[in-house]
Amino acid sequence: MKKLLLLLTFMACTMSWLYAQQVQVQGTVTSSDDQMGLPGVNVSVKGTTKGTVTDMDGKFSLYVDKGVTLVVSYIGYKTKEVTVENQSNLALTLEVNPAQLSEVVVVGYGTQKRKDLTGAVSSIDGGALQDMSVPRIEQALAGRAAGVQISTTDASPGAGMNIRIRGDNSINANNAPLVVIDGFIGGDLSTLNNADIESFQILKDASATAIYGSRGANGVIIVTTKTGREGKTEVALTAEYGVQQLSKKLDLMDAGEYWAVRTANEQDIDRDSWEVSNVDTTGVGTDWQDAITQEAVVQRYNLRVTGGGSSTRYAAFFDYFGQDGLVKGSGYDKGTFRLNLDHDVSNKLTVGTRMVYYNASTNNTLVNGGYGSLGGPITLNALRFPPIIPVMSEEGDYNIFFNNSSQVDNPVKVADLRMKEQQRDYLRVSGYLEYALIPDLKYRLNVGYLTQNHNGQEYISKELQAALNEGIARIDNWTSSRWLVENTLSYTKTLGEKHNLNALVGFTTQLDERFRSGLAVSGFSTEVLSVNNVGVAENVLGSYSELTESKQMSVLGRLNYSYDGKYLLTMTGRSDGSSVFAKNNKWAFFPSASIGWNINEEEFLKSVDQVSTLKLRAGYGESGNQAIQPYQSLASYGTGIIYTKGSTQLNNGVAPERLSNSNLRWETTVQTNIGLDMGFYNERLTATMDLYRKETNDLLYEARLAPNSGFTSQLQNIGSIENKGLELSLSARLIEKKDFSWDVSGNVSFVRNKILDLGADSLVVMDISGGAMGGGFRENGALVVGQPLGQIYGYEYIGIYQDQGEVDALPRAGAAPGRPKYADINGDGEVNADDRTVIGNALPDFYYGLSTNLTYKNIGLNVVLRGVQGVQVANLGKVNLLRPGGLNNGLREVMDYWTPENGSNDMIAVGQTWDEMSSRFVEDASFLRVQNISLSYNVPSQWLEKAGVKSLRLYANAVNWFTFTDYSGYDPEVNSRQNDDSNYQNNVQRGIDNGAYPAAKQLMFGLNLSF
Repeated sequence: MKKLLLLLTFMACTMSWLYAQQVQVQGTVTSSDDQMGLPGVNVSVKGTTKGTVTDMDGKFSLYVDKGVTLVVSYIGYKTKEVTVENQSNLALTLEVNPAQLSEVVVVGYGTQKRKDLTGAVSSIDGGALQDMSVPRIEQALAGRAAGVQISTTDASPGAGMNIRIRGDNSINANNAPLVVIDGFIGGDLSTLNNADIESFQILKDASATAIYGSRGANGVIIVTTKTGREGKTEVALTAEYGVQQLSKKLDLMDAGEYWAVRTANEQDIDRDSWEVSNVDTTGVGTDWQDAITQEAVVQRYNLRVTGGGSSTRYAAFFDYFGQDGLVKGSGYDKGTFRLNLDHDVSNKLTVGTRMVYYNASTNNTLVNGGYGSLGGPITLNALRFPPIIPVMSEEGDYNIFFNNSSQVDNPVKVADLRMKEQQRDYLRVSGYLEYALIPDLKYRLNVGYLTQNHNGQEYISKELQAALNEGIARIDNWTSSRWLVENTLSYTKTLGEKHNLNALVGFTTQLDERFRSGLAVSGFSTEVLSVNNVGVAENVLGSYSELTESKQMSVLGRLNYSYDGKYLLTMTGRSDGSSVFAKNNKWAFFPSASIGWNINEEEFLKSVDQVSTLKLRAGYGESGNQAIQPYQSLASYGTGIIYTKGSTQLNNGVAPERLSNSNLRWETTVQTNIGLDMGFYNERLTATMDLYRKETNDLLYEARLAPNSGFTSQLQNIGSIENKGLELSLSARLIEKKDFSWDVSGNVSFVRNKILDLGADSLVVMDISGGAMGGGFRENGALVVGQPLGQIYGYEYIGIYQDQGEVDALPRAGAAPGRPKYADINGDGEVNADDRTVIGNALPDFYYGLSTNLTYKNIGLNVVLRGVQGVQVANLGKVNLLRPGGLNNGLREVMDYWTPENGSNDMIAVGQTWDEMSSRFVEDASFLRVQNISLSYNVPSQWLEKAGVKSLRLYANAVNWFTFTDYSGYDPEVNSRQNDDSNYQNNVQRGIDNGAYPAAKQLMFGLNLSF
């Protein structure tokens, strides 16, 4: 017994001595993107097999010797090493590693390992977007994926974006990609917030998009939102507050300079008739750019609650975003609620739901508009309004002035007295059921419903000239809904040890309905209620209502096969039937096939440790575009036609509006893609290259008709467009040290667009300004066979006529010394309409993006740059700002106007005008933009424990703070006629700047707090 006691005492002393040399280390491992605990993280002692894994809350405990190094690793995150000294509690944050996180990629109707992909797919992790304080998620995506061009063509609050994947495919149909959010086809990116996103997958080639058939020609963006995890409830709060400022002011003349040029115009006898009591013709005068703009407050608040048990998981998101407009009278507010639920009924059956409610309110100022009854855009009128006129008169009224005998409203007055609001409610609810029929066979049912209501209201005060002293109210309301039902069967099987098979078949149906109504009235005796009681108006200017309905039915299938992880095959087919096409062409079939070769799995390369990935891909496929409005194949009648019955004028007439086309069918895009994926040094360096060509045939084109037909055009399947390009992506984890890491990623995309055929047309000249310009500027764009879309059309400007001898040598109508001179393109000795030619193009030669992340201990720095090269813009706003001696103010460069003694070749003479669209107003709009700079600090967890706070992250972020460009307007990324993808005419109405909303730079401060 004594021997036993001595032995136990000896063992206890030995163990005590051993443990005295060790320390117990406890800690929590969280994710950098949402500060939530990561379950299943490997925590091991470097060089040994000793280790543990984190629990569901990301916590771990381990006895280790002092001085050892812990290796913390998890799929999808960068491995981290930490040396144990005297710490007893470690707070470890793992940085997202996009190269590994995309090991599993969401594709159409399923997922796939990235190593097994044969198509062109770009992945963006939601964590990479967390520091981008932007109103729309598309702005945060810009520049992050090769082959994806995202343009901020309208800087006004809440404005839509233009997204193009591998160029423009169509002239009259929609070129925007299909958006799929949590499996719901036709999702809306504006309903998303940074904190909601788990990942983006962008499907670019036909082998990847063909599973979506008639809606995949323009590419597909698949969004997966965050879901709950098993573990205790976690609450996270994000709060952001900041300001926006005018990023650039145009160099206009001040009051003294304006008056000096104005009075030099001896031909204008009305130069002194201002009818303004307090004109000031000396000094600086009124800066109308400052008068209509303001420092705008931007704020966002997001609350996230996630968690779950062994069978039920939940995630709820509440988000509010508010933005005051940079231009007075504009602004944007939106609130979002999102709920994701998943429940395991049994080991075979899982059900879930995805719900989002979104409410947005937009206040619009009049920009990008025409003149006439609209009164002119505020932005352009502010540039043109004479600086000698103060905003207010001595009596406290808004000042006005007369331009060519027409009264022009003060732009501040327009901003104050013209109201245009849009309210939007959006509700999407979807549910799924997934049941394992047998171990390898699963059935999935998706059912979704979407409804949205839009209420547009506009009131123009009768104090404004545009309302003709009566007041005008307009109401535009529409309601839409969509039902979506999808049934799929998926089968996954490994045959033997080397044959892997995955098959999918499905049947889907979709129903869309939309009702729209509107009213315009005038003649308000009182403005107290304005648009809230249109019944008091005396006159009905117009009214309308319409109902549209469309249906689609689809059968789809896909087969994925891999042999030994080396040789890959994907075959896809989808047959779509749509009600929007003619009875002879309701159905179409869209097939694709692609192959892949994982060369690094071959024996001759397995021993080369430096090569971790080397895959060659090739694919061919067809996809469609049905993005036209319903009933386009049918004849239609227009309503609201004005006619006379006796002496009475009526406006309820009906007249033929559109010819039928019983053969109208789908646009079909055929695409070939060859790609190469490379990874070196365990994916520390990765690169992807894709070379593609796609051709869109049977274009939905508004073919011009003979005048005796009674119609100007008919929608037909005529012509084709080609896009071909090269995409390069590169990422590198340059430094991975204990306290310091640095990674860089970049991409560049080259796209060449060409119109191959337009039937009987080889040149179609058009107005791409939307009617905003008149006279010789009305025809300013063109469709040209053999050339890309986006052509700017006009005369080639070669200077100013210096004397009568030059006029005689190159005559044209209205030519005189001091007037513009244009090139004789056809060489016939004179200048006329036949000498017009292509003078610019709104499509870029290439576009690129670059991002870098640096972390030092708890400090992080993220910088994102984006650029576009080889793009032109027609700066039509300058047409009115470069008229020396006119009533309007102008740019300071007009002071160098032409005189016989000052032989300028850049500026016309006093009293002259620019009379034709020419290259004088086409500018290089290439740019490099520092899109985002974010500096963050993770507060050490030991400082937070007593307050019960799990993590706290503080950050500051500068958006669009620097832009390097030669463009002279407010912003090179502009298009006054291409605000978003809602108007298909935007495919040709591009490259125009005519009073666009000015760009802003933004500085934000924020915090992420989790409990």
